[in-house]
Amino acid sequence: TCADGGILALYEVTRWIPTYQQIVIERDELLQRRAEWEEERKELKELREMRERWAEERNELIARMDQIRASYAVTPPPVDEPLSARTSGTERLPIPSVDDMGTQSSGGCELLELTGLFPLSGAH
Repeated sequence: TCADGGILALYEVTRWIPTYQQIVIERDELLQRRAEWEEERKELKELREMRERWAEERNELIARMDQIRASYAVTPPPVDEPLSARTSGTERLPIPSVDDMGTQSSGGCELLELTGLFPLSGAH
């Protein structure tokens, strides 16, 4: 009869309700995960853009520092005479002598060659 058919149809529908509820729960979880991933992706994109801006700014600052260093760099004027011709190699520099107390004496100074070392024995 018609009533039996209607009851069977309702029974069939009610039997699938827990399955549909589980599908809805899983769908909602997937939608939530998708929203979280989209938010993370947005944050990562912002961080990447920030890192790129920082790299550009860093490169600009380095270029400015190089320009400043170049502007302060002191280059000696060109000399027609080579260095070896300007120095004889036997020039001596006055070195103040130091007495036994470790203080500089007002008197005698020794002259050492420009490339020489302190003598191992004797006064300086």
